[in-house]
Amino acid sequence: MAWAIAPMLGPTFGGAVDELFGWRMIFVVLALLGLVVLFLSMRELKETASLSSRPTGTYLSAYGQLLGSIRFWAYVLCMGFSIGTLYIFLAGAPIAIGGPSAMLGLYMGMVPAGFICGSYLTGRIGSKIPRGALLISARLLTCAGLSVGLILAIMGVTHALAFFGPCMLIGIGNGLTMPAANIGAMSVREGLAGTAAGDSPPPCRLPPAR
Repeated sequence: MAWAIAPMLGPTFGGAVDELFGWRMIFVVLALLGLVVLFLSMRELKETASLSSRPTGTYLSAYGQLLGSIRFWAYVLCMGFSIGTLYIFLAGAPIAIGGPSAMLGLYMGMVPAGFICGSYLTGRIGSKIPRGALLISARLLTCAGLSVGLILAIMGVTHALAFFGPCMLIGIGNGLTMPAANIGAMSVREGLAGTAAGDSPPPCRLPPAR
């Protein structure tokens, strides 16, 4: 759920900064916030793993065990294409809708709000439903949101809610997907959960990057 807080508040805050001070000020704010996060991370985050708990062999060997697993790639690609829909949405929404930056930011917060709802549902029902069934259901829900949005666009409905409303279903589907797929990736190899947690984000960003 914490993953969605920044995407939910960021567009609104960034839109307000843009309208008040111009788009260049956004980079100044990001730099200042980055310095604050760096300072807090250096002060608060400590090493939690003991030397005895680390996997035997080299770090490259640990990475190789994960990258050679089909199950690991299945979970990573599921996360990647899930994130891809969000990144494409963030990039395309200002072009498709237009309007004041602050108002657009408020609308864009609907998708992360859906993500929070999906993550909450995962916590409630995740232990009662097989992981595979949960992931398939989540992706079907995302496809339903995409289909509704496509149908409304074909019908010529141009209201902002016709665009952002279906995207909220995508957010819920992604909120169900990401925790389940992330846990699945970390459970592929016993003892390599930390490596999997650090190894999965870069590949899962390849689909949206392309």
